[in-house]
Amino acid sequence: MDAETNNKYPVAFLNWAGSKQGGVRNPFKNNSGRPAGKKIETPLTMKLKSWVDEIVSAESENTPKAILLIGGPGNGKTDAVEGCIEDFDKAIQANGELVKRFAKQYAIQEGTLPPRKSTVNFPDLWSSKIGIKPEIHLVQDATEKDTEQSNSSPEKLLNNELDSIVKGAYKGIYICCINRGVLANASSLAHKENNFPLIHLINELVKAASGGPNSPNCWPLEGQSIAIWPMDVESLVSPTPEKPDTVMHKILNQALKDNLWQTPCENSSMCPFCQNKVLLGEKDAQSNLVKLLHYYELCAGKRWTFRDLYSLISYLFIGDLEELTIGKKLYTPCDWTAKQLEYINKERDDLNFAKAPYLLMSKLYHHRLFSLWPKLNRGDHRKAKQSALKKPKSNQFYKEYTSTVNHFKTLANLTNNDSNYIRKILAESFSQSLDPALLSGEAIFFEGTVNNEKINITAGLIDERFGLSINDGLKLVSRRLPEAEKRILKNLILADDFLMEHNHSPLIYKDVRFLQASIRQFSSRLVKRSLGVKYGVCKNIDALINYSKFHDDKKQIKKTESQIRGLINENEKFSIPLSTTFGQPVAHRDRDISLLVSEIKPRMVKFYQGTAKPREHLPYISIHKDRCLPVTFNLFQSLREIDKGLNEASLPEEIFAMLDEVKSIVAGEIVRDDDYLDVSAKIKIGSNIFEIDTDEELAFTGAKS
Repeated sequence: MDAETNNKYPVAFLNWAGSKQGGVRNPFKNNSGRPAGKKIETPLTMKLKSWVDEIVSAESENTPKAILLIGGPGNGKTDAVEGCIEDFDKAIQANGELVKRFAKQYAIQEGTLPPRKSTVNFPDLWSSKIGIKPEIHLVQDATEKDTEQSNSSPEKLLNNELDSIVKGAYKGIYICCINRGVLANASSLAHKENNFPLIHLINELVKAASGGPNSPNCWPLEGQSIAIWPMDVESLVSPTPEKPDTVMHKILNQALKDNLWQTPCENSSMCPFCQNKVLLGEKDAQSNLVKLLHYYELCAGKRWTFRDLYSLISYLFIGDLEELTIGKKLYTPCDWTAKQLEYINKERDDLNFAKAPYLLMSKLYHHRLFSLWPKLNRGDHRKAKQSALKKPKSNQFYKEYTSTVNHFKTLANLTNNDSNYIRKILAESFSQSLDPALLSGEAIFFEGTVNNEKINITAGLIDERFGLSINDGLKLVSRRLPEAEKRILKNLILADDFLMEHNHSPLIYKDVRFLQASIRQFSSRLVKRSLGVKYGVCKNIDALINYSKFHDDKKQIKKTESQIRGLINENEKFSIPLSTTFGQPVAHRDRDISLLVSEIKPRMVKFYQGTAKPREHLPYISIHKDRCLPVTFNLFQSLREIDKGLNEASLPEEIFAMLDEVKSIVAGEIVRDDDYLDVSAKIKIGSNIFEIDTDEELAFTGAKS
């Protein structure tokens, strides 16, 4: 298989991975970095296009002349910048000439570095009506050194360029891609050189790029002819009321185009690679996959980058080359399926026969997302298998016995290779946060019909049916499952029958029941994963739905304000331990000294919905003046648990640590805030509370002592 050059899916997905040629964009090289085959439109690319139109049409002299894209690798900076040059080319009707001039500068020999900055003059193509010099300075990566200025550090070069913009010395257009590391180094250098205008600019850049409710507008920066965009703040998987289709939707639409796929193979009903195309061909399935990716962002507080999403699609649809290798031979995806089916049809009593059905199932995209299974080869399972899985003397139960043994043999021999970084994310925090296998109770997957009656098929009902028998469970959900999953469940029905108590000696009933419960639980979890991904239902689904709509729920906002108010105050007073505030050793409890001041009344920060900076998806609550606390999903979930009766002392340690940090910082601000130390302030020493005089002089003296 010539995997690198095959241009049909699913094989072509191998080049979508971030480590491959298609996953990394090289400037102005059409065969790199756009695995979907075209530039994907994002809120940033639309913003850049509008900016180009404003420059060319000379709508305003206040239009920024410099654009800085700030963020780490894989965020799409290079592609966005190149798209911006293409937009310029179209806007000035250059018929591709402007793009050619940039491409020529990046047409370098293999093994040599591209230029740090490319400069293109184009007075023959365009003349500005507002005095802009027809010249573009394009810095693709500000972390690189300039080979022609080897004595200058990257931060020195960046500062020189920013300085010329601040002072108005440079009259052209400047576009630059920066990461936060070089920005921090640039700030240190500006301080060393006492360049105060540059220090002020970089401070504003850092504030704007950091995000958060108090970050300044960044498009453009106030009082500057510069606009910036923090690439790792904006979500590629979060829908908005105005645009329910996210960037990930657009990537999936491109990946699932029929004309880009090879013809389905003759085993398509069992081929997981063909089935992934069928399963994700449904719009609802695509939206539910994107929903789970968005939920992960809410849980983890991290953003998926372009490179992450392209690598994820590569992993979901095909995986790594090693996975298609059997023995020492590399197969195409569909031929790999045919080989696994060959093992199954031969029915040999070996590991290949045992593992084949599970390997086929594991390539389905929903089992790619959630792939962890216990090996069940230690402790009670090992003891029970040694006791109950002895080969029968007659052939009466041979097939049932074989199905049972093969199930446990396969689980013991499944490997989870975490060399792929996407697989590592999915196997760790993604699965811990969202695995539908861990659902229980009234979480609804779909509405079904049982005995001609419409009922909700819930996680609890699935657990109940599979807890009775795998056959009963399969009847409940059979029409909703792919063939590869049904094949395994049918084999496990045989194992379930074999492990019925009446087939075994009363002396080993306990071990038999233990193994039977194990395979029934496995079957239930398999089904919940399959249905969960298909219908967008996962662990903590109710909390995640409420959290994702937090800003629209006034009742929830008020409740959150009240709950956090109760957590940071004591008996309607805010307590400031003076020993810790002033760095003194902690006193014995009966001599502990605290300042009691007016109760702090937190208020949720209004959700920003403008266009001058990225939209925040994390709620914030203002504690004191500009001091804000992020309402993370873990904090939100903890508050829900308190609402259900959980004792506050049982909150996770990370929540206490977060609250203690904020309280400590706020306390330090309050004891130095004359306006806040009103007549209600009191001193608590041990268990005794004393009134104190808080006139201006004493408050000032006390704060400084």
